[in-house]
Amino acid sequence: MDKGFDDLNSFLKNSYEKNKLKIKKKNKYVVILINIITIVTLIGAGIGIKSINDYKEEIKKAKEYEENIVNNKPTLIEKEEIKKDLYDFTELLNTNSDTVGWLMVKNTKVDLPIVKTTDNKFYLNHNFEKRYSTFGWVYVDYRNNLDNLSKNIIIYGHTYKNDLMFSSLKNTLEKSWYENENNLIIELKTPKDNYKYKIFSIYTTKKTDSYLKTSFTNQEFSNYISDSLSKSIKNFNTEVNVDDKIITLSTCYLNSNNRLVIQAKLEN
Repeated sequence: MDKGFDDLNSFLKNSYEKNKLKIKKKNKYVVILINIITIVTLIGAGIGIKSINDYKEEIKKAKEYEENIVNNKPTLIEKEEIKKDLYDFTELLNTNSDTVGWLMVKNTKVDLPIVKTTDNKFYLNHNFEKRYSTFGWVYVDYRNNLDNLSKNIIIYGHTYKNDLMFSSLKNTLEKSWYENENNLIIELKTPKDNYKYKIFSIYTTKKTDSYLKTSFTNQEFSNYISDSLSKSIKNFNTEVNVDDKIITLSTCYLNSNNRLVIQAKLEN
């Protein structure tokens, strides 16, 4: 009886020791796995923080760069032959020969030179000095002609969670902005003339919408204007007919699939 009890006790003790070793081994592997996950998480967090800090630094530099360009706004010069004061674009053209004008939208941060080249994609990620930049620059559609003013001049710019490029155009969706008549004039200055456009439509749409047209038959233009007016957030009571010329400002809205569109007709 005692021997049987001793044998059972010995068996249980040995089993306990073996299981204890197994548990220790398992715990060891669990600890190792937890450590690996922790290290990977910390590395990932570190990379994430670095990316965020890099992005913030890029925004800061881009803002400083834009402010520097804007602060070097061209001076007015009197042109006796046309009895008009025009901007002197000499310095801007020396910096970037793609410069075609200066765009101003009241009570927004849009007050800066605009460029145009043969490739609409170039200024999506290049700044005014043609250096790589996430924020790009504000540019005119390659199909347009600012010398003779195309039927529909289209100007593009990025929107981010800051006031760079066309980001501040979101102001135009606010009632306090579009109810103010003084805000409804968009100014476009070129080396040859000064133009004022009066807003007739502000709306949001999908990027697949067919609003980026630059040439039309009379009927096509009439249909195009009717469509633009029907989508506007407000009736601006601005009449547009087939003989008019217009300007279209286009930027992203909320995400890359949506667009904020501001359209105005030439007043002078």
